[in-house]
Amino acid sequence: MIIQRADIEYVLNKAELEEDKLIAILYDIGDLLPIKLREKVVIGDYLQKILAKGKIIIAKHEEDYVGIIAYYDNDSINRKAYVSILGVKSSFQGIGIASTLMRMMEDDAIKSCMNQNCLHVNKSNERAIAFYRSRGYVAIAANKDSFLMTKLLAFPFKNITPIIELPSTIFEKNGIELMVKLDGLISYPYGGNKGRKAIYFLNYALYNNYTHLVTNGGIDSNHVRAIAIGCQMLGLECHIILHYEGSDVSYYDSINYKILKSLTHNIKVCKNDEIGKYMDDEIELIKKEGGKPLYIWGGGHSPLGTMAYYDAFQEYTSQLGNSEVRPNYIFLATGTGTTQAGLLAGNKGDKTKIIGISISRDRERQTNVIKESLNSFYSYFGIGKEMKGEEIEVVDRYLGNGYGALDDRVLNTIDDYIKKGIILDPVYTGKAFYGMLQEIENNKIEKGSRVLFWHTGGFMNYIEFKNSTQIVLSN
Repeated sequence: MIIQRADIEYVLNKAELEEDKLIAILYDIGDLLPIKLREKVVIGDYLQKILAKGKIIIAKHEEDYVGIIAYYDNDSINRKAYVSILGVKSSFQGIGIASTLMRMMEDDAIKSCMNQNCLHVNKSNERAIAFYRSRGYVAIAANKDSFLMTKLLAFPFKNITPIIELPSTIFEKNGIELMVKLDGLISYPYGGNKGRKAIYFLNYALYNNYTHLVTNGGIDSNHVRAIAIGCQMLGLECHIILHYEGSDVSYYDSINYKILKSLTHNIKVCKNDEIGKYMDDEIELIKKEGGKPLYIWGGGHSPLGTMAYYDAFQEYTSQLGNSEVRPNYIFLATGTGTTQAGLLAGNKGDKTKIIGISISRDRERQTNVIKESLNSFYSYFGIGKEMKGEEIEVVDRYLGNGYGALDDRVLNTIDDYIKKGIILDPVYTGKAFYGMLQEIENNKIEKGSRVLFWHTGGFMNYIEFKNSTQIVLSN
C-alpha cells in the first residue's frame, strides 16, 4: 500500500491524544536518533513534562501515530520557542510529514508571539541538519555532541540562492563550462554574502538577548548595511562606526550612507586607525545606559560568518546533486577571509579547488587570515579539522593598487559583462571575475574544466560606483 500525504491526519488538541500511543511513538522515533531517546530520559516522565508544560502535534494514519513534534512556546519574556523532539516512523518518511509538522509548529509559535524557534541536533545527524537548514535554521553555537540551531520566525528571508550555467553566447573560453552561484539574489535586502552572514549574527543576538549590535565598516560597507537592516526589522538598536583613510572624507553623497541614516541615528565616523577606540567607547556607553551590546567585527569576521559559508557549501552541493557535475574549480573574491574559509571547511578537502582572488591583501597575509578563520571556526563549533592548510589557495596578482582602487581592466570587464546580464562591482566581484578570466586565458586552468564563480553580490557597490562617477563628471 502506497501512503499519500492526503492519507495523513494531524492532531493538535492534547485532549484528543492517547498516552499509550504517545509513549509508543516516542519509543519508535526515539530509537532512530543517533543517541536513543530512552538512553537520555525516562520516556514516561519525559512525556508527562511535555503534556504539563508543552505542546504536541501528532501525524496520524488511520489509528496509528506515525509522526510527532513536541515543543514549548510559553516563554513570554524572551519569546523563544523550543522544539524538544521531531520525528517520523521509518515507513512513513519521504512524504512531507516532518515538513508539515514543523510548519504547523512554527505557525503556532508565531500565534503565541514567539520571535525565534530553537532546537538542538546531534552533529552526526547530517540528514536532520540538512532538513533544518533547508527550512532556514542556522547553527549559532555547539556543545560536545550537538549544534544549537535557530530560526527567526517573523523574518521572511531564506538563505538559498540559484546557480546558473552561462551559455556559450555569454562565455566561451578554452572549452570551460562556467557556472555562477548568485548570492546577490539571496532574499535579504540588497543580498550578497554579507546578507547571508547577517542572518547568523541576528539569530545569535536574539537568542542571547542582546539589545544593541555594534559594528564597523567603510562608508560603503555591505556588512554594516545588512546588520542595520536586520536590526531595524527585529527592533534591535544598531550602532555603526564608519571609517575612512586619509585626512578628509566626503560621505554625504554616498548612497549607502543615506540608507544607513534612514535606518539608525547611531552613526559615528572616524579614521581607520581610530576604529578600535570608537568601538570600545560605544560598547561602554551602551553598557552604562543599561543595554547589552554585541560587538561584531567589521565584515562579519567571526566563526558565525564562516559557518554561513560552511552551510552555503552544503546548499551548493545539494543543488548540484550528482558529484560528477560539480566544478573542478570555484573562484570567489576573498576579503575578510570568512567566505573562503567557510567554503574550504565545507569542501572538506574534496577534489574541487577553491581559489580566492584577493581584493585587499597579499597572498601570505590573506592566507594567514583564512587559516585563523578556519581555526576559530573549528574550535567554536567543536568540529574536527577536515582539510589541510596547503589547500588554501589565494591569488594576489590582480590586487592593482589595493582595496577599492579602480582598475581600468576591471572596469572594462564590468562594462563588458553587464551587457550580458552579469552585474559585477569594482571592489569585489569585478576584480575577482577579471582575475578568474585571466587565470583561464593564461592557461592556469585546465582546458575543458568545469568552473563555478561564486558571485558574492555587490549590486549596491556597482550603483555607488556609477553614482560617484556621475558626481565626478558633473563637477
